[in-house]
Amino acid sequence: MTDSFAATIYRIPAGGGAPAVWFTDPRLAGDANVPFGVNGIRFDKTNQNVYISVTAENGTLNGVIYKLPFAANPSAASLVEFHRYTLATGLPAPDGIAFGKSGKLYVALAGTSQISVLRPDGTEEVRYSGPAANPTGSPNPMPWANPANITFDKKTGSILVTNHASLVPLDPNLFCVFSVFVDDKASPLP
Repeated sequence: MTDSFAATIYRIPAGGGAPAVWFTDPRLAGDANVPFGVNGIRFDKTNQNVYISVTAENGTLNGVIYKLPFAANPSAASLVEFHRYTLATGLPAPDGIAFGKSGKLYVALAGTSQISVLRPDGTEEVRYSGPAANPTGSPNPMPWANPANITFDKKTGSILVTNHASLVPLDPNLFCVFSVFVDDKASPLP
């Protein structure tokens, strides 16, 4: 479990119980402009590594995906950068993440309202944008605004994406879940 405001990842014992600090590092902290630091978290399909999204890396507005070996007490030296999003393409703000069976990592970019697809080597393959705000000439009642979390629809080869409609000057009641076809299936969770 991540704590965006404390740059900390907690581990909850199997079967429940009190969470304990598993890993903390200043690189997981947000900054004064965007206080959200560590956010999304997901195991890879080997269950040997944890991938972590940092919405706004400490001291910058860059977003980062980190990779950390899953160990009892991982060291700060073992935290490695998997992919960096820079301000060159807007304020990306990576949030929720999910692995496809293909090994690709799907990243919700809340700041640019896009989904980034990262190859297993950490390079970006493509970015998906949401539906047009006004596709048929009439207002679209559901805004594609600031995607937050991602999971896979097991039947359709699509990802299900929640929006952060409450973070933009729109009606906060327009929260919804979008289905985005990506022709991939979910990687099994541990």
